[in-house]
Amino acid sequence: MPAKNISELLEELEKLKRESEYHIKLHYALIDMSPEAIVLHVNGIIQYANKIAAGYLGYESGMDLVGKPILDLVPEEYLAEVLERIKRSEAGEELPPLSMKFKNPSGTEHFFESTANVINIDGKRVVHLFIKNLTTQKQAELELVKLNRALKAISAVNHTLIRSTEENQFLIDVCKIVCGIGGYMMCWVGYKIDDEYQTIIPVAWEGEEQNYLHRFRISWGDNDYGNGPMGIAIRTGLPYVMQNLIEDITDPEWKEAAIGRGYNSILALPLITEGNVFGAIGFYSERKDAFDKEETELLQQLAADLSYGIISLRIREEQKKAEHALIESEHRYREIFENDITGDFVISPEGKMLSCNSSFARIFGFNSAEDVAVCNFGAFYFHEEEFKFMVKLLEKEKKLYLQEVILKRNDGKEIHAIQNVVGSFDENGELIDIKGYLIDDTERKRAEDELRNSREQLRNLAAYLQRAREEERTHVAREIHDELGQSLTALKMDIALLQDIVDEKIPENLRENLTGKIYSASGLIDETVKTVRKISTDLRPAVLDNLGLLPAIDWQAEEFQNRTGINCETFITIEEIDLAQEYQTAVFRILQESLTNVMRHAAATLVTIEFRKDEDILVLEIKDNGKGISESNMQKVNSFGLIGIKERAYVFGGDAIINGIPGKGTSVLVKIPLK
Repeated sequence: MPAKNISELLEELEKLKRESEYHIKLHYALIDMSPEAIVLHVNGIIQYANKIAAGYLGYESGMDLVGKPILDLVPEEYLAEVLERIKRSEAGEELPPLSMKFKNPSGTEHFFESTANVINIDGKRVVHLFIKNLTTQKQAELELVKLNRALKAISAVNHTLIRSTEENQFLIDVCKIVCGIGGYMMCWVGYKIDDEYQTIIPVAWEGEEQNYLHRFRISWGDNDYGNGPMGIAIRTGLPYVMQNLIEDITDPEWKEAAIGRGYNSILALPLITEGNVFGAIGFYSERKDAFDKEETELLQQLAADLSYGIISLRIREEQKKAEHALIESEHRYREIFENDITGDFVISPEGKMLSCNSSFARIFGFNSAEDVAVCNFGAFYFHEEEFKFMVKLLEKEKKLYLQEVILKRNDGKEIHAIQNVVGSFDENGELIDIKGYLIDDTERKRAEDELRNSREQLRNLAAYLQRAREEERTHVAREIHDELGQSLTALKMDIALLQDIVDEKIPENLRENLTGKIYSASGLIDETVKTVRKISTDLRPAVLDNLGLLPAIDWQAEEFQNRTGINCETFITIEEIDLAQEYQTAVFRILQESLTNVMRHAAATLVTIEFRKDEDILVLEIKDNGKGISESNMQKVNSFGLIGIKERAYVFGGDAIINGIPGKGTSVLVKIPLK
């Protein structure tokens, strides 16, 4: 009986063991099937971990965790907090769930939330950990925070633009916003320069720059210096991102500088206006793969707002400059209007004075512009019809320039003025007002009249002197011809008589010497007679007085040709002409002066002289085939010969036109009216 009882008892125990193992297996199976990670540890040593927990922690199965200290799995930054929680838990305190960030052996980052329950089993305190994976939720939260930061940064940039007045400060503020609100390590803005190196110049930056931007040459060209994100973004006009600088950067010096400052990813976005890229903005993050599609799109919006802000500030600056220039222009205009020596005025079509400057008041004899305000502009005309005519003409022509007008001062005195007026018209073409200015020309007119009178007096004096000179020359020529000529003739006769006496009464041995001296004296008298005749002719050709102008012209042409060797042809189409002596003398002297100029300056081989009558005008034209007089020589103040030709013609109401063609010759055309 007892043996039986023992056997039955053993069977019963075995049955209970199998049932217990079954329930344990069933329990562990249920735990393994749990959607949450479960870890059991006693005294800090893991006794069990389900598959979910093993997977979370980077192991293949829960058995890989059994026997490991639980604290070995806790990240160092959470160790102190976990130890504190263990103490509090052992003291029986109920604790809230613990959230922590965990990086498994493969390097993958997870976020967990753990809840600990203490169970007493056979006197042992077993800690039951429930671990919930919050990685997806945390990543979504981080992404939301990141996107919210980007949105806040965009909003802050737009608010900054509203307050900004200066471009460079705006860029600095934007970089501060990107780093402060956006949470990026570094941000900078660069402008492209169209120089030979195609340089990118940093204009603003913020964050962990540490002389990074000024260490390298940065270019937007397709060269070794233009392969960075900013250069590529500017060159292509498209966003450019490097998500892992350790792998993406090939230049060792650049990689060392970037990684050493904690940069792990970079996004560069072009700054564009009206299709033209003028710069870029760069965002630097300490995280790898920091720039996903959503964040990049938001930052592109920020870059677009930045581009708009830059252009808006530039437009504002240009507007400020334009406004300042306008104010300055208006100020200068007012100064000019008030201080201008010209009389500026604005009047209504009826002549009412709308405004004028002090010069206008002074010109018309008023003390101030205010005194003129009560006047009507038409009252300044001697005849009001002249003012009305001016208004009608202005309505037709819209503007009238350089009008010479005679106006009336306040005291009734005459004013000579040059007046410019411009009309302002409405959309219907009706004249609204008249703006103009006038220059007091009274003194110039007076000086002009005095100059004209003086010139006329000088010309009359010159004509008088010419007449006196001609009369004196005629008188001297006659005296030389009559007195000296007769004396020389008498002397010649005495020499001939002396020769006869020598031949008759002087011995032959003495005669030869005396005859030689008499012959020499006779020859000297003959030469003196020729000289007297030449001087007489130069002073006043006898042919002009004895035969008249036409034979004198032929004689002068022949004399010129014989003296100079220059061929001289005459074409006289006038058969007979009856001219006063002064008239004939003027024409002849013009001919002589023209031929003298040819001889001295022209280097000609042929001269033609044409003398004709065109209705009531005598025309004398002298042409040569010489080198041609230049305009500069004609304008010389010491060209007295040319001046004399013109003045001789002017005395008789005529004119002289002198033209030169280089290499072809010079022509002198003289026209003198017969009446």
